[in-house]
Amino acid sequence: MSVLKSLPGLKRKARRREGLDNFAGRPGLHLGPKSVRAGAALRAESVRRPLLPGWVACVAFAPWEIRRPARERSLCHDSHPVPGFSENAGMSPRIGVLGCGYWGANHVRTLKGLGALAAVADIHPERAQALASEHGCLALSPDEILAHREIDALVIALPAQFHADMAIHAIENGKDVLVEKPIALTVPDAERAVKAARDAGRVFMTGHILRFNPAFERLLALVDEGTLGALRYVHAHRLGLGKFHAEFDALWDLGPHDLSMIVALTRSEPTAVHGEGSAFVDQLNDFAHLHMRFPEHVAAHLFVSRLSPYRERRLSVVGSEAMAVFDDLEPWERKVALYRHKVWDENGRWKFEQSEPEYLPVEPGMPLTRELEHFLHCIETRGTPRTDGEEAIRVLRILTAGSASGEAV
Repeated sequence: MSVLKSLPGLKRKARRREGLDNFAGRPGLHLGPKSVRAGAALRAESVRRPLLPGWVACVAFAPWEIRRPARERSLCHDSHPVPGFSENAGMSPRIGVLGCGYWGANHVRTLKGLGALAAVADIHPERAQALASEHGCLALSPDEILAHREIDALVIALPAQFHADMAIHAIENGKDVLVEKPIALTVPDAERAVKAARDAGRVFMTGHILRFNPAFERLLALVDEGTLGALRYVHAHRLGLGKFHAEFDALWDLGPHDLSMIVALTRSEPTAVHGEGSAFVDQLNDFAHLHMRFPEHVAAHLFVSRLSPYRERRLSVVGSEAMAVFDDLEPWERKVALYRHKVWDENGRWKFEQSEPEYLPVEPGMPLTRELEHFLHCIETRGTPRTDGEEAIRVLRILTAGSASGEAV
């Protein structure tokens, strides 16, 4: 039986039929109102705490435990050569992509351009074959790509509920992994996967792609160099129409992008998190706000929406000496703006002075290409990724805390 096919819940029909019979006793699942529907079938095994409309904090049990016979597990460790795979000893790392959906296909195209693409795999063989034919690589089954000795590392771009278990299977087969965000839907699952990589000495990288955007790197440099003075406040807006996922809401889909940048800017985890959300299309939140407090009196706010009439991708940083904005919808020459506004106390009265934005030069670069180049470099040097598993866990802790504290807007 295929690894992925043995996972109840990959297909909606299978999820409805089998999912609730296979809950595996991992607390801390915070998926908003989706948990209400699952929780109804958990009997005494689940503890639910309904909040105001749009949010639920739930101690639940995740139905994505892999239940594979011992014979199948051994197949993942006893690799069998797959016809058509050429030897590549001494060249750049050979990367496979597990998951050939929209974002997995972007990884495939980019890895092909970097000369590192070895194979693709998907639970739908025809999807994998189509991508393989287009990019001149092997189409394998999920079991084959996990077990293949000639594949050095995997990019895992699956529905998020399968990320942790697939990462662990890849690590057990001696592979480094880049796992798309979020790397799990619970903190314990994320910790399991990261610990597996640490214990095995494998590279574990998270797909926090905006950390590799040259414009964000420029913004981060302004903070680190002290151009903005002491950090005071960070606020991020990520708005647009869609996508609408069956398993998680706008916060869990869109939030990791900006939370990874906020964590990088503050160099710390928040001491307090408060979340607010609202659902309109179905029972999963389409809007979400997170309010965060960090050490040194730093505050941050995140607003995400998948039901907005316009797009916005903006991250603003307020310091004691200046302010800066990273607007990802602007052309490269206007993506980073520095504002040398001033605010001061004059004889007990607050004064302020506005200035025109100063647009800072940024060298253009494709974030996904730079992310995958970094992954390849970490594989070759055995270095720690910029976006390692610990960062992913920090982001998941914030998402979980915000979900558990949620209220109606």
